[in-house]
Amino acid sequence: MKKHLALLLIIILVSFAACTSPQDTGETGGDAVADFIDLSGLSVTMLKGELYNIVQSAEDYLGAELKMGGYYYGMSLNEAEPRHYIIVEPADPCCMQGLELVWPGQETYPEPYAELEVTGVFSSYEDKGLTYYYLDVR
Repeated sequence: MKKHLALLLIIILVSFAACTSPQDTGETGGDAVADFIDLSGLSVTMLKGELYNIVQSAEDYLGAELKMGGYYYGMSLNEAEPRHYIIVEPADPCCMQGLELVWPGQETYPEPYAELEVTGVFSSYEDKGLTYYYLDVR
């Protein structure tokens, strides 16, 4: 009985997956990314998964506007180059995920680990031959 129930569940899940279609963004092609992606309402697990997808397929997301919530984290490699991040779940430092923030015109920043929500354009820059991705906060 349990085998039949498990098989039925698998068939139902595969049927749902086959029936869903990607969101129409007006572009042709299979891997189109929406112009605006709202990650703010996702659970921590889903948000980490989506951030992983974004980082792994970063070129596909360039220019997309992202909205996400998380926690502020700032650090400095040296005083001339402070870095600002929005991170997911700061209580788990071994597996911290997030995005670098570039915040034009921002003179003061939140306290470390303050909760925040930002909207910005997913962008990139090159430094010493490496490509870095960040959220250009608007």
